[in-house]
Amino acid sequence: MKQTTLIASMFLVISLARAEWERIPGAEEMGYVYAMASDGDRLYAGAKHGVFISPDDGSTWNPTDLDHGIYAIVVGWDGAVYASGGYKHGLYRSDTHGHSWKPINNGLRTWERGGGLRFPSIEQILPTTSRSLIAVPGSGPYISLNRGDSWQWVGFEWVYGHPAWEKPYAFGYEITTMTEFDGYLWAYTKFREVYRSPDNGETWDKVPEHDELIPVLKDNIREIKHWAALDNRLYVATTDAFGVWNEGELIWENRNEGLPVDNTELPAYREYLRTIYDIFTLAVNRGRIFAGVRDRGVWVFDERSQTWIPVGLNGRHVGTLVSHQSYLYAATSPDGIYRASIPVINPYGKTAATWGAIKRP
Repeated sequence: MKQTTLIASMFLVISLARAEWERIPGAEEMGYVYAMASDGDRLYAGAKHGVFISPDDGSTWNPTDLDHGIYAIVVGWDGAVYASGGYKHGLYRSDTHGHSWKPINNGLRTWERGGGLRFPSIEQILPTTSRSLIAVPGSGPYISLNRGDSWQWVGFEWVYGHPAWEKPYAFGYEITTMTEFDGYLWAYTKFREVYRSPDNGETWDKVPEHDELIPVLKDNIREIKHWAALDNRLYVATTDAFGVWNEGELIWENRNEGLPVDNTELPAYREYLRTIYDIFTLAVNRGRIFAGVRDRGVWVFDERSQTWIPVGLNGRHVGTLVSHQSYLYAATSPDGIYRASIPVINPYGKTAATWGAIKRP
């Protein structure tokens, strides 16, 4: 059994660590790419200069009517595309695969500033299996039950009933990122705590802390940035750590081995040296988790050896990864979007991943 695991891990290294890629200039015309999404037939890129659509696996990109900064983009259960234009523009929905867009800001808190209307800066849009939408800014989430036509702020409604307190603790306004996994909504707060709800936010429980990972989250620099689910396990990427939730023991387990992240216990000194290599994004493709790391390219997690292996694009800042069919896409700075054909790993034969930058004419 050990020999089979060793052979399989060896071929994972051969197949992915020696990836070759080709840069094709042009995709950088989108400006910095903040987010990407796929509906299976099309790719969407939310960038500094708006939303771009690719109908041919990234070979060509077409601009849309949204021509300003888009910071989050996601495809919902209904095939609609949802996008966030930040505090200047709010939220949008497209029912035409990105060809036309409708503002969906009813119920969002707004204010006047500098002669213009300002919206909450939505950094995440989460479609749930219960067919609700959750929009997460830095000031607590909004929820919509009608595809974004109206929103309700639930910052003070989402509470955690601490057994030692007479009154429940309203933590909702502190939520900075969320995901859905194993029948729960999971939420991370700016006070470095994780909560989960089995009933779409009606009740919440605090997730236990553990020395292996949670003290990393409590650091004044490190926090959960991204989530990923694979083989019925929930993974999290903090600023510079990676962990997995163990439901049986109700603990977080660290899985940093091999990642080029700095785990020094002196964060202030590390900040002074500017040597932080953030884990910026996670994606799942062909049964494996990939991570994009600041200035260190793309890495793949080998579950057999429980270690990380470099895939390529070293020296590039990978801010966004997205899986689309057999391809993995990496939005890099300053070189644009790269595409890799991810093989199915055969422990008895060699395969290769080939990277190629994607351009827009």
